[in-house]
Amino acid sequence: MHMTVNIHDSLQSRKDSTMLQIKGALSIRWLFLLLILPLLIGGCAAKQKNVTFTAIIESVTENSLLVTTSDPVGFDKASIGLGDTKPDFQPAPGQKVEITIRPEIMESYPVQAFAVKIRLIADGN
Repeated sequence: MHMTVNIHDSLQSRKDSTMLQIKGALSIRWLFLLLILPLLIGGCAAKQKNVTFTAIIESVTENSLLVTTSDPVGFDKASIGLGDTKPDFQPAPGQKVEITIRPEIMESYPVQAFAVKIRLIADGN
């Protein structure tokens, strides 16, 4: 009977040891997830900044401007949605303007973007 108790104690000891290893592994996994999760949710990329460039207005509609860029911004023409942005001048073809757009640029031709600010540099007349 003494031998049976020792075997039973040995098995119980192994079971306890295995349970501690499992709990330790689970704790490490949770710790890893808690450390990595904010990176996955927040993203690794830095926040993009608005883009500002100089352009000549080609045409004007009620809600957008078609412009040709004068600065090396990665595109030569752009359709700029005005949205809630209201210029403090009357946009007209031929005017030279400084435009600040949101960083979200739709890849088409011409590219499409939304204005944050539009400033008149020179009247085209």
